Amino acid sequence: MSEFTLDPVNQMIVEIKKAHGISRLGLHANKQWHEDPKHLLFSMARYKFIAKMLSGKKNVLEAGCGDGLIGIR
Repeated sequence: MSEFTLDPVNQMIVEIKKAHGISRLGLHANKQWHEDPKHLLFSMARYKFIAKMLSGKKNVLEAGCGDGLIGIR
């Protein structure tokens, strides 16, 4: 893995990996674990909720809209 990212915004992820190592969760979750574990907990809770909701489904489509809360006012 490169020591630098193409997008400087993501460089912090590489710096945390160098300082603390990498968790089994992946680069982004590793950053959350070290910077804000409470935020990671809420993210994982969303995945658990959706996993229960989709349990037993044969096909699933993800539209990639994130939380979908940006346009709600």
